[in-house]
Amino acid sequence: MLLNTEAAGLSDKGLVRVKNEDVWDSLPEENFFILADGMGGHQAGEVAAHKTVETICKMVKAYSFSIDLKQQGRDELCSLVDEAIKQANSNIYRMSDSDERFSGMGTTVCCLCVRSDFIVCAHVGDSRIYRLRSDELSPLTCDHSLAMDLIQSGQMTQEEAKTFKRKNVITKAVGIEASIEPTLSVFDVQEGDTYLLCSDGLTDYVNQELIKENLLKDDNLTRVSELLVEK
Repeated sequence: MLLNTEAAGLSDKGLVRVKNEDVWDSLPEENFFILADGMGGHQAGEVAAHKTVETICKMVKAYSFSIDLKQQGRDELCSLVDEAIKQANSNIYRMSDSDERFSGMGTTVCCLCVRSDFIVCAHVGDSRIYRLRSDELSPLTCDHSLAMDLIQSGQMTQEEAKTFKRKNVITKAVGIEASIEPTLSVFDVQEGDTYLLCSDGLTDYVNQELIKENLLKDDNLTRVSELLVEK
């Protein structure tokens, strides 16, 4: 079964970046939400992000028409999202390999699928999903990045990572390799949970405590989105 959900989204290049390569979308009937942050020269990053979001949403929609997506369990939903991300990876990799305009393009992606008693989170790269529950903000994803690898191996602290010159180097992205393994996780759901999907365009400039403060500041999700972008 599906929960009644409310969603809002906003994407902006901000005050630092020259162009905006973030793309987001939602499928309200399926309670499915997705964000991608592209990379690559010229407009290639934007193309990668758009194509990835388009491919994944198309597969989720097609699946929901053929089978009642609302009734699917955890394993079935995980398999669907995993397959959709892998298909997007194949599409982007093929485009990059066959057209020099798109050579080397890729994108991060994070997806959230909400059900009455659980959620499925999936991600590739350093775009993140957070959960706000009882005034506590928790990351539900772990970055596929050089900095995170060094932190997990004990070679760097979280504090040192903030000033690490290569903190934006990611170790996994959609479209860079011929095959990919997304990270998928399942979590329980509680009434009142709030979820945030965001790229490093937010997390590089706004720390977790400030993100939490803004999420708690207003019940209107559109205004919250605007507050976060303004930071």
